[in-house]
Amino acid sequence: MATVPFQTDPVALEDIVRSVLAAPEFAGNAVLRSLTDRCALVSHYAVAIPACNEEVYLPRCLTALTAAMGSARHAGCVIFVVHDSDDRSTAIAAQWLGETGLSGAVVDLSLAPHLRNAPGARRLALDIAARVACRGVLLTTDADTAVGAAWVLDMLAAIDDGADLVCEDVQLDPGELALLPRSVRDVGEIERSYFAALEQLWARWTNERFGPFAIRASGASMALRTAAYEAVGGSPLIDKGEDRALCEKVRAAGFSAVSIGTGQTVTSARLKGRALGGCGDALASRAREADPRCDERLVRVDELRIAARHSTMAGRRLDPKPRLRGLRCSEVAQQLSIAHDLLARTNGA
Repeated sequence: MATVPFQTDPVALEDIVRSVLAAPEFAGNAVLRSLTDRCALVSHYAVAIPACNEEVYLPRCLTALTAAMGSARHAGCVIFVVHDSDDRSTAIAAQWLGETGLSGAVVDLSLAPHLRNAPGARRLALDIAARVACRGVLLTTDADTAVGAAWVLDMLAAIDDGADLVCEDVQLDPGELALLPRSVRDVGEIERSYFAALEQLWARWTNERFGPFAIRASGASMALRTAAYEAVGGSPLIDKGEDRALCEKVRAAGFSAVSIGTGQTVTSARLKGRALGGCGDALASRAREADPRCDERLVRVDELRIAARHSTMAGRRLDPKPRLRGLRCSEVAQQLSIAHDLLARTNGA
């Protein structure tokens, strides 16, 4: 197994932060309010966590992270970027660093309106983390998420095995999910089943030549080589869906991406999330609509077959044409029935 290299030329963290804030993307658009620096700048990996008014969920996140980092074989650090918060998020993160003795920093910022969102904060956290673990690995999760006990171990193992990007199939908090309407859980189950069916058909129709049909990238649990992150120009600064967009950029650049399934990471099932168009918005839609839309990456079976045929003929991966809006749940259920019928045939024709 390869050893993940690490930075050998430490630079003051404050200098790193100010350098990132001076970059064209952030110059004049971010005001540093405070900096808690307990970061040892020799790290195999760095965990980037964006946060905004997360004092309710943050303690759970930090407890899980303590276990995950404590069981890791390599030295790592945590970079919190807390933006535009008026609660105790900054104090809680700083206190955790002091109590655990783990390496990390809390960067408290005020961001311009167009950056005052999850994509802007995640980009900042990852950019700073990339300077700390400049020859290593970047991990990212969310402040409302509790990673699995083996999260760091599993992510670094997948990187050591040759992946450039690793995504985990994150689960919703079962206790919170149980409080939502049954329709929300039903849509999620249909969606997950159809993803699995499309993956099986894609593998069959392409003879497993072009990797998975889709990777369910989530900022709640991702890891990538710092070199890959820098090669694609960093995490996209868009209104929403920066995690998926980053995954697409990495794959389009020819880097390898894998999904490790569920590693016991659990994220909140709240209906009012912090990210525009994120999990909270999707759950809210499923709670109020009779026939809500599903994940935009889900395509019809015939569209998948065409993409598989063209990929095989071209000798390279040609993804199905992206959808502007996801299929309705009723459409997904219908397509799932078609997919199951095809999978039941011995040759999948």
